[in-house]
Amino acid sequence: MLTQFHPQGLSNLAWSSAKCSILDIPLLDAISAQVLTRIRDFHTQGMSNIAWSLSKLSVEHGPLLSALSEYTLLRVAKSSPQDLANPAWAYATLALQNLPLLHSISAAARTRIDYFNPQNLSNTPWAFAKLSICVLPLLSAISAASIATLSHFNTQNMSNTAWSLATLIVHDCPLMDSISSSARPKLLDAST
Repeated sequence: MLTQFHPQGLSNLAWSSAKCSILDIPLLDAISAQVLTRIRDFHTQGMSNIAWSLSKLSVEHGPLLSALSEYTLLRVAKSSPQDLANPAWAYATLALQNLPLLHSISAAARTRIDYFNPQNLSNTPWAFAKLSICVLPLLSAISAASIATLSHFNTQNMSNTAWSLATLIVHDCPLMDSISSSARPKLLDAST
């Protein structure tokens, strides 16, 4: 039956299962089998969503994760900010250090950092910090972009970014000062 699904339908099905926290291993195995046989038909967003889905459900499907990594490496230059942040987040959530993939994501992210939204700006360093991988050029680019857009960060974005810097022991005083200044009014609002 899943052979009748288009690639976007397969990624939407995986995403929906994860979003609803439905761990259906036979369904995920069937989706994985279809993805592996038709991987060239997928767009980067669909693959990014599948990576997110596996990690959200804590499913470490080795063959599919390998294929997702190879797919992302081949298309990283054309990936959107979310399609860079999602695989990094997924691999970090599953505690999988895929250094070629992460370094490729890091290089591509630095060239597109001005297009990252607050969630991308906070999830990307979080992923690297979760895996104890410190890439200073990436963190510098994220820092500059974050300072410029901090007014759009929510409390989760701010706390993830601060946690990432602290975990990697990166002393970025301008960014931490900016987070502190932006967080104070939000903390005061929450206490009233």
